[in-house]
Amino acid sequence: MNWLIVPALILLGVVVLYMSAAGNWRGSRTIVASVLGFATVAALVGGVVWIGSWPSRETALWGIELGAPKEDVKFLKGPPLSGSTDDIWFYPGEYSQGKISHVVSYENDRVRYIGYVARTGTAPVLASVYSFEKLPSVLEKLGEPDHVAQSEDGLSRIYSFNKFNVAFEFAKNSIAMSFVFDPQFGPVEYSPEIENLPPIAIE
Repeated sequence: MNWLIVPALILLGVVVLYMSAAGNWRGSRTIVASVLGFATVAALVGGVVWIGSWPSRETALWGIELGAPKEDVKFLKGPPLSGSTDDIWFYPGEYSQGKISHVVSYENDRVRYIGYVARTGTAPVLASVYSFEKLPSVLEKLGEPDHVAQSEDGLSRIYSFNKFNVAFEFAKNSIAMSFVFDPQFGPVEYSPEIENLPPIAIE
C-alpha cells in the first residue's frame, strides 16, 4: 500500500544512520528519536487516511433516510414532479435546469431507495465510489454484486451491492445513476419509470 512507503523509507534511513553513527550513538540519539517520531506520526496519519477510504454502508442520500415515510419526504423536498407515480417520485436538482436529478421509490409508503441521475448536479460519493469511476474500478472496491439487472434494450445494467446499500447503473461503462437502497425489499430493478428517464448520462 502506497501510504506505507514513506514510513518504510524513513525507518530505512534510521537503520543507515545507526550504522554510520555506531561509534557516536549518544550524539545521534536526538536525531534518531526525531526521525522515529516522525515515522510513527506518518504511519498513523497514513493508516487513518487508508481506513477512511474503505467503503461503508450508506443509509441516506440527498438528505433522505431509507425507511422515511412519504410525508417526511414531501416536507423536506416538496411535491414531486408531474409524471411521478404513487410509488416513484421524481425531483429536479438545484442545478439540473428542470431535469430529473433524483428518484425516490417507496415500499409500503416508506422510502425503499433514493436514486441520483448522473451529470445533473454535484455527484454524491457512495461507499467510496465516485461518479466518474468505471465498472472494473467499482467491482475492485465493492466486490462482486449481489444482483445485476439489465434494461429491456440491453444497453444498461444496474449492479446492486447489499453489503453497502448501494447500486449503480452503468451505460457505456459509465455510471448513469447511483442508488442508496434497502436490501430487505430486494435489489434495485428496472421499472418503466427508470427505463424511460432521459439519457442524460449517456448522451
